[in-house]
Amino acid sequence: MAFRPKIGDRISIDGELYRFTEHPNAKGMPYGQTGRRATVYRVSSRSGQAQALKVFTLAFRKQQIAQNAKVLNQFAKLPGLEAAHRYVLSQQVDGDLLSEHPDLQYAVLMPWVDGLTWQEIVLSLRELTLSQSLLLAQNLTNILFTMEKRGMAHCDLSGPNVIVQFEPAPQTALVDLEDIYSEDIIESERKPSGSDGYAHLTAHKGLWRAEADRFAGAVLIAEMLAWCDEEVRHAAYGEQYFEPGEVQQEVERYSILEEALERHWGLEIASLFRKAWESKTLKGCPTFSDWQAALEQTARRQSAARVQLVRDLERDGELISANQAAYEAYPIDPEAIGKVWLPILMRLGGDAEDAGKYKLAIRYFEQAKDLEPGGAIELELKSILTRLKRKEIQKRQPRREESRAPQRQESAGKPSGGLNAGIIALLAIAAIWAVFASMTPKSPSGSSFSAVPLNQTSQLALPTSTLRSFTPTPRLLPTPTLRSFSTLTPTRSGTSSSISSCPGAPPQRLEINHNALVCTRSDSVYLREGPARNYAVVRRAPPGTVVSVFGGPVCADSWSWWEVELPSGYTGWMAEGGDSTDPYFLCPER
Repeated sequence: MAFRPKIGDRISIDGELYRFTEHPNAKGMPYGQTGRRATVYRVSSRSGQAQALKVFTLAFRKQQIAQNAKVLNQFAKLPGLEAAHRYVLSQQVDGDLLSEHPDLQYAVLMPWVDGLTWQEIVLSLRELTLSQSLLLAQNLTNILFTMEKRGMAHCDLSGPNVIVQFEPAPQTALVDLEDIYSEDIIESERKPSGSDGYAHLTAHKGLWRAEADRFAGAVLIAEMLAWCDEEVRHAAYGEQYFEPGEVQQEVERYSILEEALERHWGLEIASLFRKAWESKTLKGCPTFSDWQAALEQTARRQSAARVQLVRDLERDGELISANQAAYEAYPIDPEAIGKVWLPILMRLGGDAEDAGKYKLAIRYFEQAKDLEPGGAIELELKSILTRLKRKEIQKRQPRREESRAPQRQESAGKPSGGLNAGIIALLAIAAIWAVFASMTPKSPSGSSFSAVPLNQTSQLALPTSTLRSFTPTPRLLPTPTLRSFSTLTPTRSGTSSSISSCPGAPPQRLEINHNALVCTRSDSVYLREGPARNYAVVRRAPPGTVVSVFGGPVCADSWSWWEVELPSGYTGWMAEGGDSTDPYFLCPER
């Protein structure tokens, strides 16, 4: 009997019980993705950890899957190769399960890598910012460069096999690793021949060599870099940018892509792509070392241009635009952008406080604190945040008698006009700090810029962790005033409620001015800048975290969203829940 699991079905693998979960976009169907050789199911352990169970079709159930798994496990700690960590079902350990379900012979259990495939991004025409395009291309290049140094190749690089995450920072990972080339891997009877839109003209002879990824990698890097360009997005063929018969031909899509690369990233990047496009052999394509060096230079130029843009906007008094420009550019070069961003955040925070917009001021100063300048300026920021939070609490409380109003204002320390003395002093400290920071010695490579952490074994910029453990500089928030809740549906104000749930969401159980508990099984819950999933993530709250509820709810994404404050003082919005794993994300604290 064919293996067709249902939602909620449980199987035991290597002594651990796993449950099949529901597909998020297909109600009533198990979460499964079917490819050429296998179906990958999402299963959940008793602790709530997501895993992938890859069940191969009969033609691809080979003993070499188990043999190669021992080698692949050695690669699991390399950046972007988390899916290489795998357990293969065997008769010795899983005999009873295989007797009941023979289709699970040589099935593989491995980590579930969250995110969108690059194919999904191309197909949906999802817009990327310049920073996102650059950081995704750099991250993928660093993964492929690390593999190249070890004499490895994926051998089937394509849109469906590249996973993209945007939080906490743009990054990529590779999946479908059965065809990886390495000296210790047993060669498959069927050599991979590439995928539509990414296959070199020689790919039909078989891709099983160290340079197998050079052409497909060049196409993917070019697509990522150019996906910030509207003309490129709308010129895409469909699931991939190029139509299969157009690859390595002088066609209009190629011209549009090459021109966009030169326009946004310079002649060197466009020339590398042209070299790959015109290559007669895979060895004639640029190496990933070539791509990495070119992207590092491009990032430095982008950083300098963005710093100047932010300074020009600030000089012209366009603080909101300067703040947004700094936010978008910050991931490219946190050190350089941070120097010009800090004074802008503090000026915006001071203006918001003068206007009595304490919540907005808190967000600006929290962003400034996230830049981690340290020393006296950090202590001053903490003092300002303490004062602002006290003012915000007082603002939410019922008004007292008019006779006590002057005393309340005096204790709150509200300035009589303009920036108060503390913020003016803070700006002066920030200016001194910026001058001092600009004198910081450069790195051994000759530049203080590093878009990703430096690997200990190389002077080149390499990511040093897998997809789940990657920890960039803290994610900062965009300007709150650029957002609007006009498309959302508020359902409650103050402490009264007219309805008890949002469409598609479970009944609301939280109350304003009460505490709530993060009650998920194992997943952290995002604190977001606004009440919807498309807002930036401020922080993550692990299970057991107690939060204070002071606003909401708002209906969005089939969830009820509440405005909360973390124990650390950060404020934002959290979804009450739930999903197939956790019926509620937030529960009333009893």
